[in-house]
Amino acid sequence: MPNVIVTVVRSAPLNDPIELMLATSNVSLRRTEARTIEVSQLKAQTAERDRA
Repeated sequence: MPNVIVTVVRSAPLNDPIELMLATSNVSLRRTEARTIEVSQLKAQTAERDRA
């Protein structure tokens, strides 16, 4: 899913799994699987505009 904002929702106490919010869906992945997600950091103005 290109151009989707990824947010870390929570992490398990022993580090696996990690819950991510991708657009309107929440997914839980092992950290080894989550590492395969390619991300880039948004500029602050872009992130604020997209949340509005």
